[in-house]
Amino acid sequence: MRSVLSFPSDDRRPLSEEVSVYLTVISTDLELENLHILTPHVMLWDEGIWLLNLTACLSYWQLEAQAKCETLSQTLQRILDHMSSAHSYHAALASHPWQALLLALQLEDKGFRGLITREGRIGRNLAASLSWDIWWRCCERYVIYDATANAMTTFQQQKRAMQQAMERLTCQSPAQLKSMPVAQIQRRFGGLIASLWDMTFPSVDDRTLGRTAGTHFPWQPQVARKPLSCKRHLDFPSQDWHIIEAFLREDLNRLCVLDSFKKGERILDLEWRIVLYNLQEVLISTLFRHPHSLHHESPHQRTALLQISYAFQRTLRALPTVDTAAPWIVSWELRVTHTLPASPRSLALFGDESAEWEQLITLENQLDRKLEAYRICEDWLPEDSFAPLESKVDIEDLSTLEHLGRHRPLFLCRQPYALPQGSTSHLWKFRERIMDKWWQQGRNNTVRDYYQVLREDNMLWIYRDAQGQCHVHGIYG
Repeated sequence: MRSVLSFPSDDRRPLSEEVSVYLTVISTDLELENLHILTPHVMLWDEGIWLLNLTACLSYWQLEAQAKCETLSQTLQRILDHMSSAHSYHAALASHPWQALLLALQLEDKGFRGLITREGRIGRNLAASLSWDIWWRCCERYVIYDATANAMTTFQQQKRAMQQAMERLTCQSPAQLKSMPVAQIQRRFGGLIASLWDMTFPSVDDRTLGRTAGTHFPWQPQVARKPLSCKRHLDFPSQDWHIIEAFLREDLNRLCVLDSFKKGERILDLEWRIVLYNLQEVLISTLFRHPHSLHHESPHQRTALLQISYAFQRTLRALPTVDTAAPWIVSWELRVTHTLPASPRSLALFGDESAEWEQLITLENQLDRKLEAYRICEDWLPEDSFAPLESKVDIEDLSTLEHLGRHRPLFLCRQPYALPQGSTSHLWKFRERIMDKWWQQGRNNTVRDYYQVLREDNMLWIYRDAQGQCHVHGIYG
C-alpha cells in the first residue's frame, strides 16, 4: 500500500521555547566573523559595540560548559579571550539586550575588563551605579534605530523635561527611581521615555511573564552572506511521504556540496517553503535545539528529516484550509537561514564526535521534545532534593546540601516499602541521618538513618526508622 503524508498526533511544543540570553561585547579588535562563532544573531550597535543573541545556541553552550566543568560565563569568556588578542574587551551577559548593553558600557566606564553577568554580585553593583550619562547616551542611540516618524524630536523634548525634573529632585542616578512605575514615567515624560525605562527596570510582572526578552528592542542583525538554498519542482504532484522524503534527502545533500557551505559549519534552522496543488504556499520552519552538522550525517540526513517531519506536522495542524491527511505538493524551496561557522582548532568547540555530550545533543536534535533533566535542590529530604532542571545563565557553586544530594540515587520510590525478609543483604554503608519537616501538615517528627545496601545484585537505598524497621526508598542505577 502507498504511504501518504500522515504522522502520529501529538501535542508537543516547538523547539524554540528557551530562555533568552544576550551578550554585549565592546572591543575594537573583534569582527563579525569572530562573533559568529558564538551565534549567527549579531547586531552592530555602535562602532566597536556588538550585541549577540545567544538564545538559538544557548543549550549547546550550556552543555559545552558542563562538559568542561565551567559556568556559561566562564566558557564564553574563554572563547572571547582566544579571539581578542590583548583581552581588551568589556562584555556583559543579561536576559535582555538593553540591560546587557548598559552593563557593558558601565563596565567600560569603570575601567574593568572581561565578562560579567547581570545577575552576579559585580553585575548587580554596577547596574545599581549606572550613571545618567551612559543611560542618555544609550537612549539617543536607540532612537536612531527607531523607525517611528519624528522620534528624535519627540525624544529630545521628553529628555529635556526629565532632566529638569531630575535636577529639581537632586536624583544622581537612574537606580534611585527604579521603583517608580512605568505608568507614572509615561504620564510625566511620555511614551518613548517610558518604554526605555521599562527595559531598564522591568517590573516583577514583566520578569514573571518573560516580557523582557527583546521587548521593544529594535534588533537589526548583521548578515554575513546570503542564505544557502536549493529549489525543486516535482514532475507530478505527490502526497507520498517516502517519495518526498527521498527528494528532501537529496536536496540536503545538494546543500552540503555548495562551495559557500563549509564542512565545519553547523546549521541552526531550516526553512522548507512548499507549494501545494492549489498554489498555496506554506512555510515550514525547522529549528534545531543544538547546532547540527549536515555534512556529518550525509548521505542519510536522519536528524534533519525527522525535524522537518515534526515541523511539517505542527504547521499543517495550524492551517485549517489544508488537508492535513494528504496534501498534494508540487514544488518547494529548502533554505538554511542561520549557521555557525567552523570554530578555531585550538578552541575545539565541537570536539570529539564520540564524546558523551555530543551524543546527547545529537539525540535531542532527533527528538521533537526536550529531554528531561533534573537538578539537585538544597533540601535534606530525599523526596524534595530533586527538581526539573530549568535553563539558567550560570551554575552557582554547590552548597553542602547539594553535595549531599549527589550521593543519593536518582530513582526514588513514590512510596517507600518495607524491606522484604528472607534474602541476604550485605555491605551496609551508612550515608546520612535526616529528620522530617515537622512544621508541615501531616508530617511526624521522624528520624531516618539511610544506608547504601547491596541486596541480590541490586544497590538499594534503605532507611531505618525510630522503631528499627527498614524501608526501601530508592535504587541506584
